Amino acid sequence: MGNWLSYGVVGNAVCRTWESRTFEEESFYFEFKSDQVNTKKMLEEISALANTYGGYIFLGVSDDKKIYGCTKWTEQRIHTLIHDALSPAPNFDVKKFITDDERTIFVIKVEEGPTPPYITNSGKIYERLSSGSFLVNDSTRLSQMYYKREHELSRIEKKFAISPINSFPNLFGYLDIGFSLRTTNNDSVWEQFINADLKQLSHSLEDPNNKHSISRVGHSIVFSVGEVTNPNNIVEANLHNFMEIIGDGSVKLRILLTNNAGKSKVNIACIISILSIFRKIYIQIFETDFSEIFIGAYKYENLTVLNQFTPFIEFDGESSNLNNEWANYYHQHIMNYGNNLIITSDRIPKYGFNFLDKKYFNSIEKNITSENIIEELFSSSFTFLGYIFPLND
Repeated sequence: MGNWLSYGVVGNAVCRTWESRTFEEESFYFEFKSDQVNTKKMLEEISALANTYGGYIFLGVSDDKKIYGCTKWTEQRIHTLIHDALSPAPNFDVKKFITDDERTIFVIKVEEGPTPPYITNSGKIYERLSSGSFLVNDSTRLSQMYYKREHELSRIEKKFAISPINSFPNLFGYLDIGFSLRTTNNDSVWEQFINADLKQLSHSLEDPNNKHSISRVGHSIVFSVGEVTNPNNIVEANLHNFMEIIGDGSVKLRILLTNNAGKSKVNIACIISILSIFRKIYIQIFETDFSEIFIGAYKYENLTVLNQFTPFIEFDGESSNLNNEWANYYHQHIMNYGNNLIITSDRIPKYGFNFLDKKYFNSIEKNITSENIIEELFSSSFTFLGYIFPLND
């Protein structure tokens, strides 16, 4: 569903004005709920709307359309309920309104879900029929929901697609990462994307030892770091360290694993340093408090190995002590586990995507803060490629 529709009060009844039509009763898209509604019933309604065509819930309004207001429900309680008790969390937003007689009502906008079914914490699936929400028992209807889900995940897969690299001198492999962002305020994300100060971003990245470029390409902003050269001056597409940011805040990126010395050892410190640069850029573009608008993100990581290699870690410009620590770590690894040899490609997860939402952050015992969200989006399980922790006991 699109922007918020206009709402008004007619007598004691809440109404919705939409293209010159006024609705003063519950309908397919429109539900009244009093402050006394229990969490089970709320979950049924939200699940049903997300699994069908979306809609609105007026909380603090009785079935006879009288406004009694809310004292038990809060905006935080609504957010917590949806994130904790529905899987996956649907796209939704919550608005708070105060009436002239200072009664509080909440309007919950639930979007039609792109990846149904949206299942309650009791393992049940609901759908909207007429002006009510009903349990789904029909296998055909469930199949339709799962088909819609697979279609959306396939669309996300295409959205992330980066053409493969077959071979290139001194290229041993590359790491691709992508995440598709879901927020409660897409308009705000788009506005920040459009208004990004690319000149200021470029100045913040200035480094005499690190070449970079910034370009607007269609509805994307593309950043590249480092330099790739070829004797014939022609370099194939996607052969670079680059990040593409899409207008909805989603990202796909690639990091090359190379060794210009012609040896089979690859310095994987580039994974840490380049992800740090990309994270810095992303934070500067999207200043909105992610902890307020973040619903979740579908994410994947894909390591492609073109030639076998041994990874090591050495940071340019860092203190010799730090690099010495990593050199010692490398030798201890060999003593404990043998040579650290990267032989084959890998993907996380093997199929589909991991969904990073509030339940995910709870599982890794991290608070939902803007810093933690963006850090997790730009983290990689391949950062310390091949190394085993801890080294000794």
